[in-house]
Amino acid sequence: MTLLPSLTMGLFPLRFQLWYIYDFRIISRSKVKNILSINMSLI
Repeated sequence: MTLLPSLTMGLFPLRFQLWYIYDFRIISRSKVKNILSINMSLI
């Protein structure tokens, strides 16, 4: 299990990792917006 992070770091280039983190932030933001809109419609 300790070798897994180092293997993934070696396989994926830094640019792809940064894009993945950025994409994850966008997805989490859209989820928050959806939750807020659902709460507003319930009120």
